[in-house]
Amino acid sequence: MNKSKNSFNRIEKKYRLSPEQVRPFKHLIQSRLTLDEYGPHSIHSLYLDDERDYWVQRSMDKPVFKEKLRLRLYSECLQTIAKGQPLFLEAKKKYNGIVYKRRSLLTYEAYCQLLREQSVQNQEDQMMRELVWQIQHDRLIPRFYLYYVREAYSEPDSDSLRVTMDHGIAYQLDVSSFEEVSAPKPLLEDEGVIVEIKVQDALPLWLVRGLSDLQIYPASFSKVGESYLKERRGTRDV
Repeated sequence: MNKSKNSFNRIEKKYRLSPEQVRPFKHLIQSRLTLDEYGPHSIHSLYLDDERDYWVQRSMDKPVFKEKLRLRLYSECLQTIAKGQPLFLEAKKKYNGIVYKRRSLLTYEAYCQLLREQSVQNQEDQMMRELVWQIQHDRLIPRFYLYYVREAYSEPDSDSLRVTMDHGIAYQLDVSSFEEVSAPKPLLEDEGVIVEIKVQDALPLWLVRGLSDLQIYPASFSKVGESYLKERRGTRDV
């Protein structure tokens, strides 16, 4: 993914692949698409919510409009967060199947201030001001941590089609900062992969046929929602 792109909208479809489907699917997309310059890379995210977890609970009801706000770090390990590794504050909104995403770059000092005061000094752009205003208005705080390794594929010299494969997904709930992450739990019991296909319009015919041949069909899957449900079920069982 072009990590410098700060705003876009597109259609996103999700698929949950069994371990047996991963290799043939990868062969399918590698025949037409190119792995991006980052290769397999680690993604760490802190999802914000209020103290009642209103946003994640509402999202699981599958409303026409839903939104997420998160802090995101691209790094092999969390220890780099205090060493100048770029952080992003991201807003992701979905309405009638169309995903709108905006984000703004954070320094480590701004990240610390945001967690401590729900504010950022010297906000240089309108996007950051709007995101911070929403955090303050909805009283949002970090609640959920997610980690996974992503492979991203796209058409050469084009943003019209992008395919991501996420594996090794792990989560930890009730986390208020990246520094608090200690023992994330695996989300999927098998070695399955979550695929997202992101397009500006319709899926190309070669991909539609390939998915059909492999018997891979769209699935409703939220990493945050599934983590929340799994943890809360486990809590009730104790």
